[in-house]
Amino acid sequence: MNSSSNYLTHDSMSMINEISNFFERSDSKKFYENYDIDYFIHFFRTDKENGIIDMNSLEERILKYGSNTLPDPPHKSFFQLVVDALNNLTLKILLTCALVGAVLHFAFPKSGVYGNYEILDFIDSISILVSVLIVTMVSSITDYIQQKNFLEINRLKDDFLVTVIRCSTIQQISSIDLVVGDVLLVRRGDKIPCDCLYLSGNNVKLNNSQLTGETTPIKISLDFPFLCSGSYVEEGDALILACAVGPNSQNGKLLLFVTENNTNVETPLERRLNNTALQLTYIGLAVSLLLFIIKLIVWSIKISKVKFEISFLSELVEPIMVCVTIFISIVPEGLPLAITLSLGFSMKVMVKDNNFIRHLNACETMGGATTICSDKTGTLTQNNMKVVRFYFNFSEYNTFFNNLSPNNRSLINKGIDILFKSIILNTTAYEHDGKLVGQSTECALIHWIRTEFGFLEDLNLMRASFQNNLEKVYDFDSQKKTMTSYYRSTVITNSNEQKINYCCYVKGAPDRLISRCTKAMTFDGNEVQLSLEDLAHINDIINEFSSNSLRTILIAYKDKINSLEEVQNLGDSPNNLTFIGIAGIEDPLRPEVCDSIELCKKAGVVVRMVTGDYINTAKSIALQCKIIEDPVNDLVMTGEEFSNSTKLDLIEKIPKLRVLARSSPLDKYRLVSLLMEMGEVVAVTGDGSNDAPALSKANVGLSMGKSGTELAKAASDIVILDDNFKSIVTALKWGRCVYDNVRCFLQYLLTMNIPSVLLVFVGYICKDQPPFTAIQLLWSNVIVGSLGSLALATNRPTDSLLERCPYGESDPIISPVMYRNMFLIAAYQSLFLFLIFFNILEKAEYDVTLTMMFATFVYSQIFNLFHARSSNVHVKATDGLFKNPTFFIIFVIDLIVQTIVIVFGGVIFSTVAMNYKQWIIVISISIGTVVIGFFIRMIPIKDNTKILLELNKKARIEALIQQCENAENNDNDSSSDITESNYLSASTL
Repeated sequence: MNSSSNYLTHDSMSMINEISNFFERSDSKKFYENYDIDYFIHFFRTDKENGIIDMNSLEERILKYGSNTLPDPPHKSFFQLVVDALNNLTLKILLTCALVGAVLHFAFPKSGVYGNYEILDFIDSISILVSVLIVTMVSSITDYIQQKNFLEINRLKDDFLVTVIRCSTIQQISSIDLVVGDVLLVRRGDKIPCDCLYLSGNNVKLNNSQLTGETTPIKISLDFPFLCSGSYVEEGDALILACAVGPNSQNGKLLLFVTENNTNVETPLERRLNNTALQLTYIGLAVSLLLFIIKLIVWSIKISKVKFEISFLSELVEPIMVCVTIFISIVPEGLPLAITLSLGFSMKVMVKDNNFIRHLNACETMGGATTICSDKTGTLTQNNMKVVRFYFNFSEYNTFFNNLSPNNRSLINKGIDILFKSIILNTTAYEHDGKLVGQSTECALIHWIRTEFGFLEDLNLMRASFQNNLEKVYDFDSQKKTMTSYYRSTVITNSNEQKINYCCYVKGAPDRLISRCTKAMTFDGNEVQLSLEDLAHINDIINEFSSNSLRTILIAYKDKINSLEEVQNLGDSPNNLTFIGIAGIEDPLRPEVCDSIELCKKAGVVVRMVTGDYINTAKSIALQCKIIEDPVNDLVMTGEEFSNSTKLDLIEKIPKLRVLARSSPLDKYRLVSLLMEMGEVVAVTGDGSNDAPALSKANVGLSMGKSGTELAKAASDIVILDDNFKSIVTALKWGRCVYDNVRCFLQYLLTMNIPSVLLVFVGYICKDQPPFTAIQLLWSNVIVGSLGSLALATNRPTDSLLERCPYGESDPIISPVMYRNMFLIAAYQSLFLFLIFFNILEKAEYDVTLTMMFATFVYSQIFNLFHARSSNVHVKATDGLFKNPTFFIIFVIDLIVQTIVIVFGGVIFSTVAMNYKQWIIVISISIGTVVIGFFIRMIPIKDNTKILLELNKKARIEALIQQCENAENNDNDSSSDITESNYLSASTL
């Protein structure tokens, strides 16, 4: 290093630029030619072991080097959103209609005198323009609010807890509060919050794929010390130094150059609705053209009998405007708004229900989930672990200790010291504010040795005292199910010479370690050979513990390792271990889990437990929470059995599979992949870094907010903030609620459109004058429809949503129940509107008749909101009604505004005063919509959702079986195993 003595001569900006260049190029050789790690420790006035000492310097550091707040991704201005809204095909057609209408009225004024115009001549065109303006503004405002919500979500994604050392104390702070010079502690699964330099650590590997796209892990050491923001720790743990934060970090710089705004990605439901809207637009054009052609033929026959004059063209103005009116009646202007409102509302409220939505389409996809692959620990159980039994010295520890004579109690110290070291050295937990932080299993073991043996010393200090002699640590491996540490000590030989001795401490799954144990430790620290009877007895203890729903951890060690070479040869799989004991750890079920699983079963959703726990423990928990109901037919498999099965075997077994125990992340990924191939919509939970492939592969990935690593959260679609299975069921309900809310609005909109189109079409042909004006239909479609979409979008989920099976990919957006409701209520409305139109109910002047029709039509739609709240046989229109005050507020506003329009609308809305008798007729017919709706719902309709779902699954399974058989016949899959190449390689995981 050439300039370490001049480290204070750099100003902050030049240093930021230099650091940025080093991280961008990641050139270790050039870095060490100019600097070393100590240079930056001094420059940033921090300490490797104690962190930032001067807490008053935090604000100064933010002013100098910036805060750790990433820039918002590029987003559109309100004006850009308005322009985007106007690009909608429907609005373009409406604008064209307005222009055509204005030109025609300009060319052929109603007065018949060219140049003699009144404002009312252009009222239809003006009303269309106003409606387009309203739809555009509402859509733009909604998109703007949604965009704002996405930006808030993005900021929340970048706000997570990090562990730092400040003033010699380990603390947890928000990543936003990080400053340059902070010393961080990171471990497997943690996200790197800013650009950092490596100080020290164990076997650190970094997943840098989000920045570089390269999936191969990068080994981090003093030789290559660069940890870029946005990357993840894939292995090991480390002490690192924050050097560049926020927009000065590599991740921050990339965000500044991002040009694509991904907040407007179309969801599957939006695509289906947009297709429906497009089809309705085509239908509107077809019906309008048909009417115009009929009128054109009538007009042609009429003028063919007389000499043609140019003024005859004015007679076509009204038919054109009537056709425009019909088109307006059919086109669903408010349909895109409905899903935007529903998704936006649900995303906001779901956070309060402990569901943080990271991807917009996850909410609706969750509603169609057919199977949930759930972890056990923390999701089904409380993650409140406690050591309740400990097998030691060939007996239960409490029984053994109580029976130990006073003379022998002093001899136990050596054995306790070995047990103590084996637990303390094999943990990544630490102490913060007097509480243990880390893996629940490790915290339970540390709490137990403190309680039983009175070790009250601060855990961080105890680990620090061992740190210098810790030769090598192999972190817990989810495939091997073990953690191994090598401790170096100095012993005095018989010839009084000092000699280096290494001791290996191991903890992990009993079924993985017991076969490697050849000796056992006695209470006084001595060793005895393990006989076959001893091993059988230990296995019986393991089975007994696990059958009582206890998680089992075996603790062992290996002493007298004479050389570092031998340590390296043994690695993370040492043999000839000395058995110390087995801990039986209790993790009680969450009290609400059994009811939640019952709700899933009622909803047609299969819950499967996928866990790394021992098979007996997993089976015992599954029986308790009723995942397994039929022990004879419900299948329990181990990961090994699963991976050794052929694909054809698994296709046959998976429908019965309820528990996959001792599973690896690769097993979970394979299960998710095969379930999806079989036509299932899969939701999968995960909390570890190795769960990331399965979380990203599944239709919906659910990560754990409390126990989940940042890598798992980044790979997921929804973060379960309280790690509770009940919240997963809540997400299921919300997904179905969003789907149903959009269906309800579609049902409401089409029920409004059918009578309006029918009356305009028939009325104009029969009486040569439309029963509704363009402004009246625009009012009902745009204003009443938009308020209706808002009322229906705010429906909250109820348990009745879980009384039916999930909707499938082939499930039509308009169900048979919706057709029944729409056509019968529309028929009721059309009947009475025709009776009014043809003066059968009330003989009145034509303008009064038209006012009665307009009032009856709109009031009927407002009262129909009550029935539009349900679009399937399982949900009643009254479900959750009185828990939704927004619905009643909008209902009342609708009634008041419509009454004002009828009473005071006058020339603009073509309304006149009605007498009390006419008002009674209008209100009676409108309220009758509610009454007739209840009778309509009594008409039985078969729900084909389950049949369609099963047929789709059956077809997918048959195609999959055929594919496997063809592969066998072609010798493309000689072993028929589900190999790693079929799914994902173990090395990638």
